[in-house]
Amino acid sequence: MNLENPAPVVIGQPLSDSGFHVWRCIVAVAHADGIVQDAELDHLKKIFAGMERDGLLNADQREVLGQDLVSPQNISTLLKRVTSPADRVQLAYAAALMAQASGDLAPGEEEIIRKISAGTLGDAEVNQLMTDVRRALEDRATQEALARAKAERPIGLRAIVRFVLNKIYD
Repeated sequence: MNLENPAPVVIGQPLSDSGFHVWRCIVAVAHADGIVQDAELDHLKKIFAGMERDGLLNADQREVLGQDLVSPQNISTLLKRVTSPADRVQLAYAAALMAQASGDLAPGEEEIIRKISAGTLGDAEVNQLMTDVRRALEDRATQEALARAKAERPIGLRAIVRFVLNKIYD
C-alpha cells in the first residue's frame, strides 16, 4: 500500500487495526481541548453507529470507542497502532476537521495535529493545514457574527422608520 493507492474501505469488511486506531485517535483529538462538545459527541456517535451498521466495526470495537468517548486515551500510545501511511495522512486531516468543529483551535489540538503529522506530512504541509484551519475558523466566526447582527436588527426596519416619520409629521 502507498499514499497513491490506499487500501479501500469495503462495506461489510472490518477496519484494519490501523484504521480502527485512526478513529480512536480522532476521539482523543475531541478530548484535546478538555471537553468533548455535544456536537462532536453526537457526530461521532452517528458515525460509529453507521460504521457498525455497515460492518466496519464489531461490537467490541464499538464498545472501545464508546469508552474512549468517556475516558480520554493517550494519543502517543494510540498513534503507535496507526501503521499505514495513508491512515496517518487521513488522520491528520480528520483531526484538523475535528478541531475545527469545536469552533476554535485549542493549543492541545494543534499539538496533537502536529504530533499526528510528524513523519507523514512535511512542515510546509502541516503549516498550511493549520493556516487552513485558522482561516476556516475566522470565516466561521465572521459568518456567525453577521448572523447575530442580522438577528439583532429590528424586524422591518423600513416599517419602523416609516412609523416614526409618520408620527413626527402627523
